[in-house]
Amino acid sequence: GRATVVFDNYERKFSTPNSASPYYPHLHPGKAARLRATHGGSTYTLFAGVVWSLITIWMPTAPS
Repeated sequence: GRATVVFDNYERKFSTPNSASPYYPHLHPGKAARLRATHGGSTYTLFAGVVWSLITIWMPTAPS
C-alpha cells in the first residue's frame, strides 16, 4: 500500500535541515515509518512502510 501524510509544519518540527527539531536527524527518505492510532485503550498500526520523499512548504502565517 501507499500513504500520503500531511503535517502542520508551521513550527518547522518536520523540516529536515532544522537541527532544533526533536526529530532531527531522523527524518529522511529511506527511513522506516509507522502510523498508529489508539482507540479504547488499544493501539493499532494503520500503516507501516518506508519514507519515499519529504516535501516541505513554507506558510507565512499559522494555519487557523
